[in-house]
Amino acid sequence: MKTLIDNNRILVILFMLAIFISSCKKDEKNELSRTELLTREWNVTSIDGQSVLDYAGLDTLLIKFESDGDIKMTWKYAGESMTFAYSWSWKDNENTLQIIDGSDTYDWVVEKLTLNEFWFNDSSDQTMFKCSSN
Repeated sequence: MKTLIDNNRILVILFMLAIFISSCKKDEKNELSRTELLTREWNVTSIDGQSVLDYAGLDTLLIKFESDGDIKMTWKYAGESMTFAYSWSWKDNENTLQIIDGSDTYDWVVEKLTLNEFWFNDSSDQTMFKCSSN
């Protein structure tokens, strides 16, 4: 009788362990990739610790990453706006964004990337940008 109870306990423990392991795998699948986190519109909130207005004289600077490798930067000032189109790709194990403007390329080292925050350092001039998602 004791052996039967011990075997039942082992089966219950194994069953619970299997459920726990399978639930952990489902959680991992719900994590967003770095591309999924990046591909949205970002509002630049500060450049080198200053507001966009103080640093660049702009009311708003928006950066929109598309999953197909397109990026659009929109500058807004005094009711007017200008949009510039570039391309982007990952490099350095998705720690650096390569921004392509015709024959010129720029590296943006990603310092922080979450659903709500995107911080990067433009390696060409060591300028730190902090952005929030719209």
